[in-house]
Amino acid sequence: MLPYHLFLHIFPILLLFVLFEAILIQLSRKFTFSWRESLASLGVAVGHGISKSIFGVIPIGAYSFIWEHRLWTISLDSGWTIFILFIGIEFCFYWFHR
Repeated sequence: MLPYHLFLHIFPILLLFVLFEAILIQLSRKFTFSWRESLASLGVAVGHGISKSIFGVIPIGAYSFIWEHRLWTISLDSGWTIFILFIGIEFCFYWFHR
């Protein structure tokens, strides 16, 4: 995901390119430029960025809460525990995709 401070610098350049494209299309008179489609695409991009920022922060908070209130800790000093954890993760991943 693009960092927020870079997005703020790139977004005006993107808008200039859209405006430049619209002017070129209007001058060529072969096609008509659809401002409604451009605004819809812009709305989708903004909504996608907002949802990524919101739902990217929520899991971090949930993970930290679960970590602080865990019932036990599994030590990773044995090969068997790592193997059993690997099988357990693969099992959960399998049922997640089912």
